[in-house]
Amino acid sequence: MFPVRCATFADVNGDGKTDLILAGNRFNVRPDVGRMDAGQGLLLLQTPGGWSAAENTESGLYLPEEMTDMKWLTLNLERYLLVSGIHQQVRSYHIRKNVK
Repeated sequence: MFPVRCATFADVNGDGKTDLILAGNRFNVRPDVGRMDAGQGLLLLQTPGGWSAAENTESGLYLPEEMTDMKWLTLNLERYLLVSGIHQQVRSYHIRKNVK
């Protein structure tokens, strides 16, 4: 589990169903609470039985930092996910369409 600080919806695998991408983490917390850093980004795909988590190695999505915002960008008919976080440079991800 990790604190979700940003989320976005899109059909990332081209199956016509809306999928969900989550990111977050929280590092600046009281010492007695401890860092909340278990998140690596999460792609949830809609399936007939509900939601299914895609492996980071399949999706190419890896967000272990303290992420705070996500936006979609279309460039030359390709969609990219722009992700930003605290003390992080903005990064772009082109998520593979063959994610299962």
